[in-house]
Amino acid sequence: MQLEFTRDPGKMIEFAKAIVAEKSKYYTPQTLESIKDQVRMRAGKCGEQEIDDKMYITIYYYWFYGCAVDEYFYYRFYEKTYDEIKSYITKREKVHYTNWLNRIEDAHFLQNKFETYQLFKEDFKREMIYCDSEENYGEFLSFVRRHPVFVVKALQLGGGQGVFKDSVIGLTEDEILNKYREFLAQNDILNSQHNSWGGKSAFVVEELIDAGEEIAKLHPQSVNVVRMPTFNLNGTIMVFQPWIKIGRGDSFIDNGHADGLMAGIDPETGIIDTPGYSEFPESFEYHPDTGIKIPGFAIPNWNELVETVKRLSAVLPTIKYISWDMAWTKKGWAIMEGNFRGAFMWQFFRQKGMKKEIEELIDWKLPDGFWWQINISREDN
Repeated sequence: MQLEFTRDPGKMIEFAKAIVAEKSKYYTPQTLESIKDQVRMRAGKCGEQEIDDKMYITIYYYWFYGCAVDEYFYYRFYEKTYDEIKSYITKREKVHYTNWLNRIEDAHFLQNKFETYQLFKEDFKREMIYCDSEENYGEFLSFVRRHPVFVVKALQLGGGQGVFKDSVIGLTEDEILNKYREFLAQNDILNSQHNSWGGKSAFVVEELIDAGEEIAKLHPQSVNVVRMPTFNLNGTIMVFQPWIKIGRGDSFIDNGHADGLMAGIDPETGIIDTPGYSEFPESFEYHPDTGIKIPGFAIPNWNELVETVKRLSAVLPTIKYISWDMAWTKKGWAIMEGNFRGAFMWQFFRQKGMKKEIEELIDWKLPDGFWWQINISREDN
């Protein structure tokens, strides 16, 4: 593949078109249309030719810098210099850092939501069941009789994909069976489209989290999860650049992909110390729905949360970097999920690239070369 640095949009488009032609098996018409849809969503008012051009420019940025379409827009790479962009760890580069830190063979402990639940059941503080066929229907029926409002999650997807709230209130048993069959069919489709990890098409059903009122007041419709990234380095586990995800509108999901907000938290005090940022991108001192001030908001029982995620991370010593999503509930801090390749979103809410800080922290640097030329695994560490 011929690729070189340029700031000329015309040359970027030329390089990208050559890449698309060379990798036509990957860049199918459906894939290109999906990229265009992402550009349309984030680029504002543009004509179709401009959308087309921006699509090719994001393809160039993907292969040259390793950044995804959403990063290109929310990091505002289109207005940054080469050196400024290279100060960020992009999504494709992040894979190399996590490969160096984490034993890939152990990814299933966190990628498979039910395995995570089985390993840390007491810290989930709610019930969860596994479903992959009609053979599980009896267990599902018993579960929804106990918990008629519940959450469904695809077993191995992230970014809020395949996550929704549902209810069987007022349904007959035949209607509940039909709903269960719909879940199976929908999950099969979703798994075929998005699951790059392989494995079975399955989902989990879990008890609805009852958010504690201290955090619920930020946005009552969502859980407002706290992301707690941990590094296990040289026998010491530390929390690095935590943040909170805050929902908006009527959305049940607080994820940034669902138009939620993110705000940084001081790891020493547990106090939010940035505005709330959306990926589109916007910033808010006050929540746009509830009017609650975001900077200065104190996360409840912070020290307990820090000690909890350190204890959890110690159970998986071969996974040196884990991102824990933790929910403040009426039962205390509970695991939402653990992430094997958690996003480095602190670069977003801190509004700067943090490659240097990460490399100093872990005492390792990404080798020279394009991200697709590098092969890193835990055995290299």
